[in-house]
Amino acid sequence: MVKKKLDGLDYILRMCSLYILIWTISPPLQHPMVFRVLVLGAGLMWLLLSWFKIAEVKTDIHTIYLAVCGFCAIAIIIEWAFGSNFVDAVISQLQIIILLLFVLQYIYYSKNDIQFIKLLTIIAIICLSI
Repeated sequence: MVKKKLDGLDYILRMCSLYILIWTISPPLQHPMVFRVLVLGAGLMWLLLSWFKIAEVKTDIHTIYLAVCGFCAIAIIIEWAFGSNFVDAVISQLQIIILLLFVLQYIYYSKNDIQFIKLLTIIAIICLSI
């Protein structure tokens, strides 16, 4: 029973990672707000689910997670404090947040699933060539 839940969780994590990868290197997907909201949702879902997955085993990646989340929160709060409304602050920091989530995913998979890193790299090369 527990194994099936982890397999389902791995599947969701991988689909979120693939969508973030495709969104990141596909310019037509980067402009409409719907795709931006979807990629932010996929990134946050990946962040939350992967946090629960690694919570069983304490590793150094916890510090990296907290640093990424802290940096994103501080960047949004600083921009919000300088006169932007909260939604505009989040939107203007969106590219940085997604980039950091993407880097965090590579760190996570390089420690846990090197085969998936190979798949992500192949898909990135194919998408970039198109």
